[in-house]
Amino acid sequence: MDPEQIVFQTVQGLKLFLKDTFEEHVYETFTSSVCDWSTMWERIKQWLLHNPMRDTHSTVLAFAETLPDYDSFEWQLKQSLTLHERFWNQVYSNLCRAKVLLDSR
Repeated sequence: MDPEQIVFQTVQGLKLFLKDTFEEHVYETFTSSVCDWSTMWERIKQWLLHNPMRDTHSTVLAFAETLPDYDSFEWQLKQSLTLHERFWNQVYSNLCRAKVLLDSR
């Protein structure tokens, strides 16, 4: 899988997670404000190339800041990092994998 596919699947998983876990308005705000995929991918790719992957919490929070309307779900995300640690560890792992692949190009 290439880095774009990894990140695309991660964002799709994030959408489902928001829908199932967070308040409905958070999901609706997120999905209605998501720009087209190519624009989002370029933004995330630049973020991956320029940001270190320290640990799950700091990486997920920094990654979330690249997403549309982060402010609308920030507090829920911070709570969720503890409540849904396994999910966020997988997001972190995916981002690290994508970064390694990008860095090796």
